[in-house]
Amino acid sequence: MLWHQPVMEEGSKPIKFSLWIYASISILSFFLYFWVMFFLHYDENFSSLLITFLNLILAPVIMAISCSLFAYNYYLSQIINYQYRIEFIKSKKQLWRNWAQQSLTVIGYSYVSPKENNALKIVGLDGNAESNAGQNLKIDRFDNQKISKLNFILDELLNPLIKELQKNSNKIQFDIYAPHLELKLGNALAIFNQKNNITILGNQINFLTSEPNLDSFDEWISDEQKLHVLILISVDLEPKNSEFAVALIFRSSDMLESKIGTKIYRPLKTDEQKLNNDFALLVSSNQIKKENISHMWAVNMSQLFLDNIKSNFDENKFNNINRLELFEGNIDKTHLWLAIAYACQVVAHGQKGQLVSLHNDGEIGLLQIEKTERKKEVKENKKINDFPLTYLISIILMFISISFLPHDFYEKKLILFTILCGSFFFALLLCISLPFKKNLLNKKMENEWNLLGKENNEQL
Repeated sequence: MLWHQPVMEEGSKPIKFSLWIYASISILSFFLYFWVMFFLHYDENFSSLLITFLNLILAPVIMAISCSLFAYNYYLSQIINYQYRIEFIKSKKQLWRNWAQQSLTVIGYSYVSPKENNALKIVGLDGNAESNAGQNLKIDRFDNQKISKLNFILDELLNPLIKELQKNSNKIQFDIYAPHLELKLGNALAIFNQKNNITILGNQINFLTSEPNLDSFDEWISDEQKLHVLILISVDLEPKNSEFAVALIFRSSDMLESKIGTKIYRPLKTDEQKLNNDFALLVSSNQIKKENISHMWAVNMSQLFLDNIKSNFDENKFNNINRLELFEGNIDKTHLWLAIAYACQVVAHGQKGQLVSLHNDGEIGLLQIEKTERKKEVKENKKINDFPLTYLISIILMFISISFLPHDFYEKKLILFTILCGSFFFALLLCISLPFKKNLLNKKMENEWNLLGKENNEQL
């Protein structure tokens, strides 16, 4: 499934026939059938008032009602098809919304940045953060006579997560991105696991050759088995960007019995020109209500893009935009994960939803984080009464009116029996045909949806 879904028109609701149309049909059919009955019974004796009433009044009236019901049934069939179309479009929208609301539940998080607890300082929950724009910050808050920088970082990252690592060691998949540190980090991780009685096999550790990005979320969300531990360490490189390290433990929310926790929702990727339109898509997905977003964390986002996003909010209420480069100095796209860790910490300290944004190579990524107890939306399918009762009644009435045509008594009894049996089998046939009708209608709409999807993908 994709963020951009086809736009399928609902069509116009069928217009109800005017009463004059039904009246015209009734009058016309009454007089036509009246003349038919009159000429067919011309040789019979109309001296009996009852016979005259039955043949020249009641039979034409029944035929008139039958013809009117045929016309009304045509309108009802159009309404039913319209309702099916509406429900089909609603079901597609709900499937898309459920897909967009899929998330990862963060079981644990930690980070190491040059400034301790910088996330809480940035949002004003623990003093105030310093401005470090344009600087290359280093992680140097450790005694290098007692411990190496890598071991310090690994201890800081994994010590808060030890309980989860011990409890789920057989389910864990380590995804590690640490350029030029793979060998040292592998040895340090083995020592840490041995010291803390954590059994991790070699095939549970995966050193990534390229940095994880927003596309990785699709794979993680669909993973039904593993508990992922993502570790990013960006230190001891050429002095281009500020140092940092992040560890996140997460699992697909659909695989957890508890729906309570910090959720990282499926991210949206767009290009610069479509930011406004696609941000509206993110809002309509109902991951987090707009009014419940308290902070935005921006990574390499220009003021123009931030203003575009901000225009979707009440400007008087949404001013908490935290540009990471102002506090962390020189950053790159991998600092997205530091922003995510910051957002998780802020949420854990009672703040509402967090919006994280990244600008990289002409693309903008948006993801939302919140701690929620909200259950997955369940859509109740609207029951559509599609049994053609009026059609059945109109057929029965037509049969009855035809029975007034000239016959002897024996034939009349036979016709009455035929009407009863015919009505029963006709109703049975209608019941049997309904699923086939629904299936054909569904296939037709599905084909239309797929064709619109192809056209939509070609435009993208």
